[in-house]
Amino acid sequence: MTGLILPPGVEYAADALAECGGALIDNRTDLPDEVVAEAVADHWVEHGSVLGAKPSTFQTYAAEGSLLARTEFQTPGGVWDEIRLARDLAERDDDVRSTVGAMIALAFSEGMENFHPDERTTSLFNVPARQMNLDGVLKQMYREYLIAQQVTTVSLYQRRQAVPIGDEGDTEQMVAPFVGVLRSEFIRPIGSDLFGNAELAYIPEAKLEAWLREFFDQTTTPAREAQLRREDPVAAAMFTGPVDVENHDDLIGSTTRAYRLNPRMVHRRTTPARRGRC
Repeated sequence: MTGLILPPGVEYAADALAECGGALIDNRTDLPDEVVAEAVADHWVEHGSVLGAKPSTFQTYAAEGSLLARTEFQTPGGVWDEIRLARDLAERDDDVRSTVGAMIALAFSEGMENFHPDERTTSLFNVPARQMNLDGVLKQMYREYLIAQQVTTVSLYQRRQAVPIGDEGDTEQMVAPFVGVLRSEFIRPIGSDLFGNAELAYIPEAKLEAWLREFFDQTTTPAREAQLRREDPVAAAMFTGPVDVENHDDLIGSTTRAYRLNPRMVHRRTTPARRGRC
């Protein structure tokens, strides 16, 4: 090459690639080039994959793919894998986590407030909203919406005794909910979801699955069922029975055991892109 001036220790790419199996070495040490090339060959640096280099005598990340296609960063195989990957990034990646936090802070920078022409009505709704931490619930729902493009909530209504109204000491009896958010990757619609009102099922984790299996087992005695209901009254009311749902994570058409969710307690909202897909 004429007219090309290379810094000390740097060889022309064609020679370097030929000598070290496809990697371009920038030798900025006082060691001979041969020693550095041998060291790189023994301890291959994955940066070479960015250049398209393919080492001929050893493999890199044999079980994890290459630098740009490791297991956790491979293209998701379906909607559920997309949600799992999005949640993993939102929880572990500093940039994604901070961006999600900034969006939530911006959306709720002014807090939440109930409005009504009647001051007593506004006061009536402010008390249970404060007791149920409604602003925190809305933040959880928005975070789930950013991650999964859908939100599935569980509402458990309880009677509030003597809710104070106004400044005159008046009280009202009121029923208000506690609201929780379910992880979207465990939710499965049963049947067609064309109109967004499909029956929902939930794939539980190991501990809850063991409880549900015993609770809905036909051989479980009424006394044992009552004991299980006392141990977890929320799960006893939230689930209505087992159901097998299609497993879209494999290609053999297998099914996964899930449990139907009580439609009076569980509600789901999705973006138009998610409706009908999951």
